[in-house]
Amino acid sequence: MDATQMAGTFAGGIKTNSRDFPVLVRLTGSNSGNPRLDQATKTPKTNRDGKSTYTVDGSLIVLNRDGDVTVNKTASVHTTVPLEAEVDLFGAAQVYRGEGTVFVTPYESGGRIAYSINVERLVPVPVQAAAGGNQEK
Repeated sequence: MDATQMAGTFAGGIKTNSRDFPVLVRLTGSNSGNPRLDQATKTPKTNRDGKSTYTVDGSLIVLNRDGDVTVNKTASVHTTVPLEAEVDLFGAAQVYRGEGTVFVTPYESGGRIAYSINVERLVPVPVQAAAGGNQEK
């Protein structure tokens, strides 16, 4: 089965939640809080529940089965609650985790499978937790 056939198999996407499908994002740019627009109709793009979606300028962080952390460059992340956050100019890690309903929709892009991930909202992860450090009591 090639990438186009595989993406077509799950064309409707999968509806799950942030507990069963954890979403971690490292911000890489400005997040304006403007809704995504359909290029043809100029109307806001919505998720399957009919809620407007907002683009997140960031990279999806994936924890592999073997425990390695990688960045998935074939995934785009969107929220239904706008994220108005700016990247720290000094490069501090700004990691956010998803909360609430999550839609995962695969699609074909250049012969490869890519993913559109729609999460209800993103909340900041404390720096200690993002770095995997232990907090002292």
